[in-house]
Amino acid sequence: MKKTLYFITLLLLASCYTSQYFTKQTKMRHFDIEKFKKNAIGKYSLNYEYEQFGTITKQTGAKLKSGTVYQENISKKHSTLEDWYEYDEKGRLRKTGSMIFHDNPIGFYREYDENGKMILEENEEEKYKLSYTDIREIILKTEGRDIFDNRQNTLVIREFVQFAYYMVFISYDDKPTKKYLLDASTGEKVDFSKIKKTESKSTSHLKSPNEIGTAYSSNNELTADKNIYPVYDGRYYTKAEWEEFQKSLPWWKRIL
Repeated sequence: MKKTLYFITLLLLASCYTSQYFTKQTKMRHFDIEKFKKNAIGKYSLNYEYEQFGTITKQTGAKLKSGTVYQENISKKHSTLEDWYEYDEKGRLRKTGSMIFHDNPIGFYREYDENGKMILEENEEEKYKLSYTDIREIILKTEGRDIFDNRQNTLVIREFVQFAYYMVFISYDDKPTKKYLLDASTGEKVDFSKIKKTESKSTSHLKSPNEIGTAYSSNNELTADKNIYPVYDGRYYTKAEWEEFQKSLPWWKRIL
């Protein structure tokens, strides 16, 4: 009897994490700052990562001009889906959302005031008739790859330029990466030539306190003197910084 209760408890704990992408709900959370400081490591920003019952939690703390910010990213092991939470200096939840494939936003993005009242909600799915779940089924049938499993060497990102589409990357060990587009309304393949070249800006609301490079100030001026090499996602980079930053980019960004 005791063994049965033990295994039931384990199953319940393992099922506690469910991505917001599917539930579209967020329970009010609070960040345990003391526990984080006790376990975190790092010089310029603090980091703490742990795994429990197949769920991976990554926590980061950084001092910004606006104050100390704590972030928490949670995902199932080997999953491309990830929920993220941002907390203020008192550990109060202020922002939350879900993402897939290297900061591509999905589901709902929400902001809260200091009393826990939701003050903003944005539905990231409104522009896309077909969801990532729909695209997953298409690629499973056509390519035999599961895009929700990060071991499958696939990447699917979506954008809305002239129309809504999904950009599919299938990586192989013995031949070039396969690239194509899927119309987000029909799931049919479309030609790259239909998309006019335009500057793409990140739509992720998640801050990146570990990213190198000098950020814009509030009036779009440099916050420090720099020998500018490129500008990427609102940050200036020197040549040395850019070369270092490129090493951290995922494989699909390096081949574009």
